Amino acid sequence: MQPVVVTGLGIVSSLGCTSREVTDALLASRSGLKHCPELSQQGLPTSVYAPVHGFDETGIDSRAQRTMSKAAVYAAVAANAAIADAHLAESAVAVERAAVIVGGELGGINDLQTMRKLLHSRRKSRSGATGVTKVMDSGASGNVASLLGYRGRAYAVSTGLGSGLAAIRHGVQLITRGLADVVLCGAAEEDSWRYLGPALHRWGELPPGSADEPERACRPFDARRSGTVLSAGSGMIVLESLHHAQQRSAEPYAEVVGWGCGSDGGGSPRSTGTGLRRAVSAALRAAEAGGVDSVDYVHSGAAGTRQGDAIEALVLRELIGSTVPVSSTTGWTGLAVGAAAAIQVVLTLLMLRGGFLVPTANLEQVARECDGLLHIRSVMPRPVRTALCTAASFGCFNECLVLRRYEPAGGNQA
Repeated sequence: MQPVVVTGLGIVSSLGCTSREVTDALLASRSGLKHCPELSQQGLPTSVYAPVHGFDETGIDSRAQRTMSKAAVYAAVAANAAIADAHLAESAVAVERAAVIVGGELGGINDLQTMRKLLHSRRKSRSGATGVTKVMDSGASGNVASLLGYRGRAYAVSTGLGSGLAAIRHGVQLITRGLADVVLCGAAEEDSWRYLGPALHRWGELPPGSADEPERACRPFDARRSGTVLSAGSGMIVLESLHHAQQRSAEPYAEVVGWGCGSDGGGSPRSTGTGLRRAVSAALRAAEAGGVDSVDYVHSGAAGTRQGDAIEALVLRELIGSTVPVSSTTGWTGLAVGAAAAIQVVLTLLMLRGGFLVPTANLEQVARECDGLLHIRSVMPRPVRTALCTAASFGCFNECLVLRRYEPAGGNQA
C-alpha cells in the first residue's frame, strides 16, 4: 500500500497565521487567550476568548469572498499557505486527481444568523443570492476547490472536535485506495462563542477568567480546571502519495502511519471513553503494522473540561502508559471547535520538524484522576519520530492519528 505523506501545512490561529509566528509562540510559551469584555457584556460568566491573531485575507479575491463564510475564508488562507509550503506548483497537480476535504462543526453560523434576522425583518432580499453558499457546511471545501481549480472529490466532514482528524483520515483513504494523488485537507471554524458559550456555561464547562490573567483560564489536566476557552481558525495540510511527492522532489514533514475512529454508541452527548479507546487502539495497531515500535509523544485533545480530561487520561494510561510524554496545547490556543484537531495536527508537525515538545499550559497540580501520565511541564528540546494525536468530542465522536517524522530511504525510522 502506497505510503501517504504530509508535504505542506497552513494555519490560522490565536497564536498567529504563519508557521514561524506559531513556532515562536510555542517555544516562548506565549498564550493566545485574551481578555475580551464582549463575552461578559453578552451575559456569559467569562471575558476570556482566544481570537485569531495576525490574520490577513487580502490574498483571497474579494469577489470570491461573496460566496464565503468567515470559516471558508480561514480555510482558503490556510490552504494557500499549505500549498505554498509544499511548493506544489499547478503544473505538478492533475486537477482531476486532486481532492479537497474541509471539516468543521458549525459552517457559516454567523451568516445564518444574519439571514435569519433579515427574514424576520422582512428584508430577505438583502441576504443576496450567495447567502446559502455561506451557511452550508460544505461551503469551505467547495470554495477552496473552486479557487484552486481542483476537480477531484470535494466535500465536508463533521465529527465535532475531531472533524480535522476525520478529514485527514478521509484524505489518507482516498490516496491509499488510488482515488487521488493529492488531498488538501483539514478543518475551519469561525467565531462561535455567542452560540456555544451558553451551552458550555449550562454544562459547567465555561471557566471564569479575569482581565488580569486571561491566559490562565484554561487548565487541561489540572486539579483546578473548570472548563475550556473557545477560539476559531483553521488548520490545513497537503497529503500526497509518497510516489507523487518523490516525483517532484518534495520534502515531507511526516508520514501518516495510523488512524482510528469510534463512537461511544450511548445516549449521552458526553464521552464515556469507549469510542476513544477503540480509536486509539486501532491507530496503534495500524501504526505497528506500518513499522512503528513505539509512540514518542502524545498530543492530547484535552480541553480543560472536568469530565473530558479525566476520560482522556484514563484511556491514555491504559493504552500508552506512564513513560510517553503527553501534553495538550488547548490552554495556549483555545478550543477552535471543529478546527481544533486540525490545528493540533499542524502544531504536532511543527514540533516534529523543530525537535521540541510543548508543555500543557497552566498545569500546576495534576488532578488525581489525570495522574499516571508523563505530563510535560516545560518546553522540551527533544527529537521525536512518532506522535499520536487524539480528539474526543461532545456527541461521542472520537478520532486518533499517528504521524511519523519522514526520513528518506536509508534513514533510521522508528
